[in-house]
Amino acid sequence: MIRMPRPRHVAHFCTAPALQSTFLLSCSLVVFPLYRSSKDTLSGI
Repeated sequence: MIRMPRPRHVAHFCTAPALQSTFLLSCSLVVFPLYRSSKDTLSGI
């Protein structure tokens, strides 16, 4: 008899990479405009 893994564990294993990728994407979306604007202001000085 093969033991089936818990559905909760499988769901966590499947959603963890997706959550990480979306977190990195949102971070880059927030940081990139800030970095660009700060670079513009530094070059403007």
